[in-house]
Amino acid sequence: MMTIHQNVTRRKCSVSDESEADEIFLPAPALCKRHGISQMSLWRRLRDERLNFPRPIVVSGRRYFRLSEVVAWENRLAGEAA
Repeated sequence: MMTIHQNVTRRKCSVSDESEADEIFLPAPALCKRHGISQMSLWRRLRDERLNFPRPIVVSGRRYFRLSEVVAWENRLAGEAA
């Protein structure tokens, strides 16, 4: 079941791995706000294979991004810039 709380979505599922049992998802508008980008810029990031941007999960036509994948991507990007 997915619930929305302050622009963050949590999804509880029955899986064997405890770390995957309670994932946090960001809706596309919240991700854009987090990165200070427009929806068009997000679209471009998703199309540019060189960026290796996290892939969204689409539910009822809305895009949700795993927070853990977004944070890992941000850390990779910060490491490359250093």
